[in-house]
Amino acid sequence: GVWPALGQRILRVLQLNEPNDLLNWDQNANRREIAALAAEIFKAWAKRDKIATDILEAAAHSLAKDAAACARRLVRPGALVEFVFAGGVLLSSARFAEEVARALRKLWGRARILRLGIESAWGAVRLAQKSFTAGKAPLDSGERSASGRGWKERQPPESGSPHDVG
Repeated sequence: GVWPALGQRILRVLQLNEPNDLLNWDQNANRREIAALAAEIFKAWAKRDKIATDILEAAAHSLAKDAAACARRLVRPGALVEFVFAGGVLLSSARFAEEVARALRKLWGRARILRLGIESAWGAVRLAQKSFTAGKAPLDSGERSASGRGWKERQPPESGSPHDVG
């Protein structure tokens, strides 16, 4: 049979000849190669490809479901929770971030969705620098644990403060 457009794009990007070649590829693929597929899926989504739409809707729902599950472990159901979106896909694709936010709001009615202004790794670096210059170890500032489980609440660094999504 004829492969759909997205399948053809993936084979072309991976420089594979036929769908069966994907079986060997996926066993040896590294993170960068897999990320290249994500870019193709997002390009196909922009062209309203049905398969890409299904993939990204499922991914958005899965992320929202995982975020709500984490929230349930930390606070009582119905509590206001700030979910901070960070990472390449959630920061670079406003449309995908909004899909995740919409799914999350359905699962957690009092969700406040924020997007981190900088990549999370830079926030960690700034937090470490701030703690070092203050003469204390990171996460050793005496804050009281919000959940009683050892988690310490922190505000993001000033220049990397989160921004509301949708």
